[in-house]
This record gives sequence, C-alpha cells and structure tokens, in this order.
Amino acid sequence: HHRSPKQRVPNVGINPLEASQSGIASTAIGAGIPVIALPVSGVAEQVHDGITGVLALDVTADALAQALARFMTEPGLYDRLQVGSTRYQSDHSVDRFVAEAGERLL
Repeated sequence: HHRSPKQRVPNVGINPLEASQSGIASTAIGAGIPVIALPVSGVAEQVHDGITGVLALDVTADALAQALARFMTEPGLYDRLQVGSTRYQSDHSVDRFVAEAGERLL
C-alpha cells in the first residue's frame, strides 16, 4: 500500500524564488533531497525534472502550484526523485571528485 507524498514525505526542498543564487536547490540536492523549483537560470541546470526534482514549466505562481500538485499526486514520483537525488548527490560528491582526480594523477 502506497501512501501519498503528503502523508510520508519527510524532506523536500522548495525553491520558490526567481533568483538562482539562493543555494536552496544545490543544498537540497547535495543532501539527496528532491527539489521543487522554478526554471530560473542556474536552478534549471541543477534540478533535473523527474530525476532530482520537479521543475515548474514557467516562472509563475501558477506553474509552481502545478509542480507542487504533480509532486503530491503522481504515483511513485517521490520515490523516484529520492532515488535520483541520492544517486546524483553520490555521483557529484566532493569525495568522488577527489577520488577520480587522484586516480588520474597516478
């Protein structure tokens, strides 16, 4: 039995700002937490729709509301986003970067 996201979602980052330098998206994704965001410069490159979060279709309150509604109602979406965010965080971690750089230097 699957519960709805609003019944079981412990963490989600919401970036409702039109500014891309707030750090909300990068901080959340860095912690493996899915993000719901507006498609502003910088954020649109960080939030991969359906993988690390839900990206609104436009920079409006209505579009953000639609993205939130999708997040809350699409079956299995939260689970996919959580897996995607965790994988993205692991693939782009500082530890992995240092390890790969070290291997290339040897």
